[in-house]
Formats: sequence, structure tokens, C-alpha cells
Amino acid sequence: MKKLSILFFTIIMLIIISSCSNKAFNANFIAFSTECYIAIDNENAKEIYSELKPKILEMSSYFDDYQTNRNAISIYDLNKSRRIARNEILVDILNKALEIKNDTNGCYNPFIGSLTRLWKDSLNNNRIPSQADIDSLLSKMNNTSLEITETEIILNGDGNIDLGGIAKGYALDYIRDFLDNKNVESYFIDLGTSSVYSKNYKMNIRLDKPYNSGYIKVFDLNSSGISTSSGEHQNKVIDGIRYHHLISPFDGKPATIYDSISVISSNNTINDSYSTALMSMDLDTIKEIVSLKNIDVIVFKNNEIIYETGDSI
Repeated sequence: MKKLSILFFTIIMLIIISSCSNKAFNANFIAFSTECYIAIDNENAKEIYSELKPKILEMSSYFDDYQTNRNAISIYDLNKSRRIARNEILVDILNKALEIKNDTNGCYNPFIGSLTRLWKDSLNNNRIPSQADIDSLLSKMNNTSLEITETEIILNGDGNIDLGGIAKGYALDYIRDFLDNKNVESYFIDLGTSSVYSKNYKMNIRLDKPYNSGYIKVFDLNSSGISTSSGEHQNKVIDGIRYHHLISPFDGKPATIYDSISVISSNNTINDSYSTALMSMDLDTIKEIVSLKNIDVIVFKNNEIIYETGDSI
């Protein structure tokens, strides 16, 4: 099933104010199964974007777990065939995913693909997965590993990979580095509004309240990125209980400790993956992580901020 349904869009942050010079170029495009936006303030902006866009789309096809690409080198192909030809971008993001899995004690787990698919398919059909199915896929997840050779990427075990909790952040870092290498001094990148990055670009961000009207706060980003995890736009209420797509890798069920978590730093890969991982951590552990990783967070629950760091946001 193609993952281009509005049900699966994670729309957390709304861009509300922007300004730039008359050299700026902006464009909307579809990548990573969502609508994206980029603004580049540079006299060569159009040419830079023309060079960058194919690279973004190619990366998007590598990370897709719903369909193959023309080279049969994607997460979908790896999950289906259990081995694919080595691809350096995939090797890099997979190694980062495994490192973050280790650093978060498994709160972020790239092998959770079959569980997330089970929940999405079940909720689309207005039902809850059986405990037996959940337990079976948890066991498969915990007994799956990657092997990377000089020529291949091999998936050992019966679990599947899902890069949904890291792909946009990794892509933001790739785009940031590309634009910095082109000596672009001002730009803004929005990959589906759940992950954005800004450098010297006047852009106010409104962080919306999940499950309620209104917003948590409005703030500027300057040479920083923000990623937000929330189940607001991918959830279903069944028998009076709300279920969403952010699955705990420990019990195989939607993580319900918090309503949303935003992570802010200049490292977008960390922002994206840790906003997912922190959803399965207790608050004391989150406070330790914030200090250790030099990140800022906004933790939201029951219509209020319950923990926040960072004086600049």
C-alpha cells in the first residue's frame, strides 16, 4: 500500500510568518511521503535547487518502505528480499539508526517496522491488534539484526526496518550540509512540518497543541532544527480509547506517557530520532538525556507543558 494517504501525514508545526530578500526562491515538492517546502535566499537559488531536488527525491526512494525504486535499493526491497546491494546513503543512515538504538537503550528501534505496519493497518480497519500478534512481532523485532558487507546490506531475522523516526531528520542534515557547501547563508527547510530547519531565515514557528485547539508556543529558529512526535494526525478512537502510530518497542503498543515531544538542536538526525525515543522514556530519563546530548525539549501532556528546556525558544 502506498503511504501517501493524508491519514499518515504528521502535521505538527505551522509556519506562520516569513520574510526574505528578493533573491529568494521557494518551492513545494513531495518527498518522504509528504509535502515538503524549501526556501533559499541566494542569487543562484534556482540553480542550487535544481541540483538539490533530484538528490532529495533519490534519498526519499531509498528510505521508502512501501515500494521499490528503479534500482531495487530501498528499505522496501531490503524488507522483502532480506538483502540488497550496498548503498552508501543507506549504510550511513542504518549505522546511525543502530547507534541511536544503542544510545537510547532501545527506545528508538529501527526494527519496529512490522509492528508499526500492524497498528496502522489495524487502526485503518477500526480494530486493535491481538496480543498474540503483538507478542509475535515483538519477538521478531528483538531477534533481528543487520549485516553490512563490502557489497551487500543483509537483514537477518524476521523483523522489518522502519526509518520513519529518523529519515526526515537525516535528510534535513543532508540538505543543510549541501546548502552550506554551496555557501548559502540563508534558507529554510520543511520536511512535512514535523521536522524543520532554519538558518538565518526569518521564520516564526507555531507549535500546535495535540488533540486540542490553540498552540503551545511560537518561536524563532536560527541555525537550529526542531522535530516533533505526536499521535494527533495518525490516531483512531476505538471503544473510547485513543490509539496512534507511535509504538513503544517494549510492549508493542502506542506510547501514551506524553501527548507530544519536540526536540530542538542543530543536529536534525538526533532531533527526529530522539523525539520518537523520548516518547517511551520516563521524565527523569528524559532530563538525563537532555543534559547528555545537549538538546532542548518541550514535553507536552494533558494540555500543558510539563517539562521544557532552552531559553531561546
